[in-house]
Amino acid sequence: MQIFKNIYFSIQLLLILVKSNIGVYLFLLKISEDASKRSKIKGEIGNKLAKILPKLGPAFIKLGQVMSTRSDVLGEEITAKLAKLQDKLPAFSFNEVKKIFKSEFNLNIEDAFSSFDDQSIAAASIAQVHKAVTKKGEVVAVKILRPKIKKKYLNNLNFIQSASSVLNIFFKNKKKIKINEIINTLKKASEIELDLRLEGAAANKIKENCKRDLGIYIPKIHWSLTAKNILTSEWIDGVSIGDKQELINAKHNLEEITKKLAVTFFNQACRDGFFHADIHPGNIIIMKNGDIALVDFGIVCYLDYELKTFVAEVVYGFLNKEYEKIKDLHFKTGFVPKDQSEYKFELACISIGEPIIGKSLEEMSLGRLLKQLFEISRKFSVKIHPELLLLHKTILTIEGTSYNLNPEINMWKLASPWIKNWAKENLGRKGKILKLKKQQEKFISKIKEMIDIKSTKEKDNDSSLDILKFSLIMLIVNAILFLGLFYDKFLS
Repeated sequence: MQIFKNIYFSIQLLLILVKSNIGVYLFLLKISEDASKRSKIKGEIGNKLAKILPKLGPAFIKLGQVMSTRSDVLGEEITAKLAKLQDKLPAFSFNEVKKIFKSEFNLNIEDAFSSFDDQSIAAASIAQVHKAVTKKGEVVAVKILRPKIKKKYLNNLNFIQSASSVLNIFFKNKKKIKINEIINTLKKASEIELDLRLEGAAANKIKENCKRDLGIYIPKIHWSLTAKNILTSEWIDGVSIGDKQELINAKHNLEEITKKLAVTFFNQACRDGFFHADIHPGNIIIMKNGDIALVDFGIVCYLDYELKTFVAEVVYGFLNKEYEKIKDLHFKTGFVPKDQSEYKFELACISIGEPIIGKSLEEMSLGRLLKQLFEISRKFSVKIHPELLLLHKTILTIEGTSYNLNPEINMWKLASPWIKNWAKENLGRKGKILKLKKQQEKFISKIKEMIDIKSTKEKDNDSSLDILKFSLIMLIVNAILFLGLFYDKFLS
């Protein structure tokens, strides 16, 4: 069945491509040898793709947004155009909204709300949002998935995967785009985007993580009016962070907003390991008191302890120009294979950091730094985690937002005192002890697994001997941990 869907979609795709004349530009790129002409042609290809992808379906829009971070594959000219890819479509009818609400709650909209705007305030490829007032008088935002969107989205992904396999056969001697990694990233993201109960849960988790943080606000979820296809959340009044003139008119401090944005992102990514991964200006609202409110948690990303600590140490290492530590970190964690040259990798890190760190935001960019790190990573056979692609995309978006507020403000320099303080607490001796505890937990789990498997196969006395060995090992591990804590508390 999927093969027929792919054939039908291929015909549609071919017609759209022919109509767009993108093939002409691809041919010109192939035959052109002049660098400046090639750059202009690539820019035109980027423009064409930014217009074509929204016509193909929701997964193609998401694919374009993720690929906008891969200038190492597509080139700066194309990715710059894809970065401006708009996820906006015409709204579906209010009658459809009523049908979806009725099917989810077995209620008419009039029975659940005292008022409900029939015109949407925002309509994207996955869902649209309406403003409403509950029977209790609470102003809310109601997000509704597009009809049959899950089927369409997954069909898109399956087609992209099939098409990429065919393309890689034809271009097997060329540099391949590892599309499967990107598809897996999109599939993980779609699990939350296409089930609004999970999006509500993600918002709840980030709200809980940030409850002690100053300057950040996450809207409350109305669970009684939330289902798989509908999410009802607190309405947030304020000014979009993308509307610079309105922020100035409201007498907001742009420098303070920029600092809060950097600290908020760092808290989520490096402290909590769970961050809002679709943090474009439309999803950032500045409230009257100057707090940053985040909305729309359809795309979030989880970094496990090892990955979030790795990211934090790499960022901190670059900010402080500790290139040897960055090199050691990559090799010790296994990110760079042992057969690669350590001193060459360190030189590569220096070549990345020195031109960027310490400059104004116009010149300094963590997004650009990560992009270059990805580029050299390919040369050193490093596997790039799909989560890091979302992290990179998020950093680029945040930096672009900050740049639009004030090109002279260096957001990472503003947040540097906070980052250094955080690093002292989490990446110093205490961080090492915490890492040791995490490794201990993994070690205990693996040993217990081995004992359970062995005890089912062998006699009880053999199993008892294993448990005795395990206990002795744990005694040694805990002694090391205790000595670390003692040193940190009394001798540091």
